[in-house]
This record gives sequence, C-alpha cells and structure tokens, in this order.
Amino acid sequence: MSEKFDFTKIKDRNKDGNFSEEAEGNIIEEARRMEMKVEKFVAEKDKEISKKEIRENEEELVSINEVSGIQKRSEKLFLREGVLNKIKIIKEELKVIGLGIKIFDAWRSPGEQNRIWEEQVRKIKNKELLLNDEEIKKIAARFVAPPEMAPHCTGGSLDLTIYNLATGEELDMGTAYDDFKKESYTDHPSVSEIVKNNRRRLKNIMKKQGFTNFPTEWWHFSYGNTEWAAIKGESYAIYGNIDLHI
Repeated sequence: MSEKFDFTKIKDRNKDGNFSEEAEGNIIEEARRMEMKVEKFVAEKDKEISKKEIRENEEELVSINEVSGIQKRSEKLFLREGVLNKIKIIKEELKVIGLGIKIFDAWRSPGEQNRIWEEQVRKIKNKELLLNDEEIKKIAARFVAPPEMAPHCTGGSLDLTIYNLATGEELDMGTAYDDFKKESYTDHPSVSEIVKNNRRRLKNIMKKQGFTNFPTEWWHFSYGNTEWAAIKGESYAIYGNIDLHI
C-alpha cells in the first residue's frame, strides 16, 4: 500500500494539534519539486544511455540458483558473473545484521523484453485513441524500456529488496515492487521515516559495490550496462544485450 504524505515531522500545528493547510501544502510542494527534478534527470540520462559506447567484456550469464540463501521470485533468474559476485558480497554483509536479499527480476531475453514492450504499447494505444505512434511510445517508455536500450537484457540489472531473515518478511519500502506511482521514487519525501531508512539501506549497500539506482524505482539497480554508465558518468559500458536459450 502506498504511503501517504508524511506530515509527522512538520511542527506547524494549530491549537487542536492538527497540521495547518500551509504545512501540508509545503510538503506537497517539496514532493512536486523532487518529482520534477527526478524526471528531468531521467530524461537527460535516457538520451545518454542511447549514445553510450559498449565494450563488451564477454562475461557469461550465470544462474542465481548457484548462490544459497537468496529469496527468488523465479528459479530462472540469471545475471552476469561479475554482477552475481557482487550480490554474494552484499548477501554476506546483510546476513551479519540479520537481513537477506530477495530478487524479483534479473536478466530478460531480448525476445521477452520485446514482448513486454509491445504489450505496453498496445495497452496505451487502446486507451489513448487520439495519440500518434511516437506519442504512444513516449508514454510506454515511462513504464517499460524499449528493447534496444533495456538494461535487464544485458544481465547487469536486477530488481530486489531486503527481508528479515528471522521472520522472512520484506522490509517496508512504502510501495510494492513494480508499482510505478510517484511514491516509488527512491528519495520521495512523502514516505515515512521507516521507509526512507529502509530504502536508504538498500541503496547504500548496493552503491558500495558499484551499483547505480534508477531514481524512479527504489528496487532497480544496475552495473556495467549503458544505464549504469550514464548515471555513474562512465565513458563506456561493459555489458550489452545478451541472449541465452533456456
């Protein structure tokens, strides 16, 4: 369930102990400014992603099943070998503090990505009858990456969260995985302090191993591909699209 705006830290209360309209308006305005900043950043990086050079290092895709102690949404999840090695390190660091990794999605075949893309385009076309093809694709790209620039097709991107090893419960991240409302923006100010801390923990431990976070999706991280290179400021990527017949 989505978090509502977090007014608990605003001190501008009226005599009844409630927040004033001005205080509520301030935090909503803060959220809007943050959303605009993120969306501008994403638009700029999308342009860079399509232009980044790829110097493929030929690392193989390896199964996540090779690593024990990771929760998985599917038994058919693959990552580049170097990426999985980093995930192993993160898993051990979290284990020390009683936490574990749950992976929702990882490598996708270019064929599967194309299927998802075409399905998204069809949905929008059926709903927005007055839009032309270019406009429809722009909207579709907010939710699904076009196959030619999809980070998941490289084996360098994954979607994940953190869970409590003792209870098996996921940490509260404020919104569900793959929920594309604005509250899913990693640093959105409207979520609770608990959610902010949980997202920060995930982001920091991934960043420590060189991953970048896509700022509109708290769950999405990349290493080595053109998305990673654009966000991190690297001159080239080391992972391009790769296929595997399974």
